[in-house]
Amino acid sequence: IMNKQGVLSAFGKQNKEGLKTGKWTFFYPSGRIAAKTQYNAKGRLTGENIWYSEKGYIKESGFYKDGEINGPAYFTGENGCSSYEGAFLEGELSGKVRIYNSQGIFYMSKFFKNNEINGLVKEFYNNGKLLSSVNVINNLNEGNLYVFSPMGDTIKIKSFVLMRM
Repeated sequence: IMNKQGVLSAFGKQNKEGLKTGKWTFFYPSGRIAAKTQYNAKGRLTGENIWYSEKGYIKESGFYKDGEINGPAYFTGENGCSSYEGAFLEGELSGKVRIYNSQGIFYMSKFFKNNEINGLVKEFYNNGKLLSSVNVINNLNEGNLYVFSPMGDTIKIKSFVLMRM
């Protein structure tokens, strides 16, 4: 497929209905690869799909099934640093999600079920030491919230009985 200026913008196959099928590669006007995607017979994303920035770093990668994100996925911020990574089930966050600050440093992990926080939530200092930990059930704090110093000493414990975060 060529853009209006006659420059290649995408390469792949289409079925007789004009839907994308199989592997496709999309390009920025500069010629750099913008995305490598796969489509099923219905023209929906399937398998591993990767989107790139114009600078060449991965903006998003994930596994798809019949058009929905379904499996591991990875996302970056505008600066190319990691933003978050985790698993999806039928388009919803499911399982452990790792979250990174704007410099790409890991600072939090959360567990999800049906796209809601459900499980242990941990926050970390930049040095990798645990800052806080609390269990969450259906987006509500449950049990003890522990807060730690950068050296690992417990500095606060607060109890919750299904309290909103």
